[in-house]
Amino acid sequence: MAVASRPDQRGAAPEPAPSPKPDQARDKALANRFEKLLGRAASKEEIAELYRVQAALEIDDNDALWSLVMGLQSFRDSIAAAIDQRLSHADAVAESITAAAKAQFLKTLPEAIAKAAVAHKPKTVLGLPATYLPLAVLGLSLAGAGLGGWTAFEIGKNVGAAVALDRCARDQKPPPAPPPAVAPKKTQRP
Repeated sequence: MAVASRPDQRGAAPEPAPSPKPDQARDKALANRFEKLLGRAASKEEIAELYRVQAALEIDDNDALWSLVMGLQSFRDSIAAAIDQRLSHADAVAESITAAAKAQFLKTLPEAIAKAAVAHKPKTVLGLPATYLPLAVLGLSLAGAGLGGWTAFEIGKNVGAAVALDRCARDQKPPPAPPPAVAPKKTQRP
């Protein structure tokens, strides 16, 4: 972008000069050169892109580099179109392969499930079906937990009684009397 060499009236830095707007004659000349070089008419988007490149590279309108830039832009566009076409084709092929694999899977799934169900024979442990083993383990675990809980209760009861007797001995108080046992009521039979 060109810079104006004259500072404004307040002495500030120079402002950039506005980029020249392409006119119709200039567009027509560029389009003719493009058509002679590449054998086809340029689109408005291509012309706009060429003007952008011209401004970025600071190329004059009559510079020989224009022909090279036009050829490279066209080459880039044709490569992009070829890539897009191949990607579209690859997407279509991938979708058809996926659909065929899904159909084959759904076709063979019921048969595979049936074969697996017939081939599966339940295992036995000690002559019992294997499904009884987890139940036996659960039963033994519950019995062990019950026995452990009862043992812990008895130990706690005995330790608590010993602590109470020890405190009474230190305080020289007689131990508390155990609560009276409640005898069942006798009922007479008629």
